[in-house]
Amino acid sequence: MSTLITLSNINPNKGLYSQTNNSIIIDNTTLSGSLFGSGVGTLTVPANGFVVGDSFSLKMGGQLSCANNEDLQIKIITNLGIPMGLNYLADTGIVNMPQCTNQQWLLNIIFTIRQLGGAGTAEIVSAGSFSYIKDSSDAFEGVDFSLVQNTFFNTTSSNTLDVQGQWHTINPAN
Repeated sequence: MSTLITLSNINPNKGLYSQTNNSIIIDNTTLSGSLFGSGVGTLTVPANGFVVGDSFSLKMGGQLSCANNEDLQIKIITNLGIPMGLNYLADTGIVNMPQCTNQQWLLNIIFTIRQLGGAGTAEIVSAGSFSYIKDSSDAFEGVDFSLVQNTFFNTTSSNTLDVQGQWHTINPAN
């Protein structure tokens, strides 16, 4: 899976991050890996850097190849130091993929800060869609997802965004 990414504040005068190189290809493994490659800007919002109403948009895309009936999951996470499974802002869930050979995919997500504070008080809502083209008909397919995260999210500490992809089986076609 290769990616092209731009993360920006919806305010047109503020861009946060633009990827300028391909990301690491996640293939033939069940280990999760970041879909971000190197770029300019930052994926980190400093402690106390959010304001209620801040809204952000993340747009990613690239090429995808996989065998038929392979399960893929994409998680949007923050702060890798938090135990895995507790640090997600959004999750596509497991997507059973059709056969795709060098097909295009897109991930679009919006985030809005609803409440400031520590874990259990701060609140962020995320909504998005993951779409891709399958080989058999060149038709778009995909999933939509959303989540209100108010358990671990903490605006009083810095937050670093990551988007990770994970295949659920090892297959050289993935």
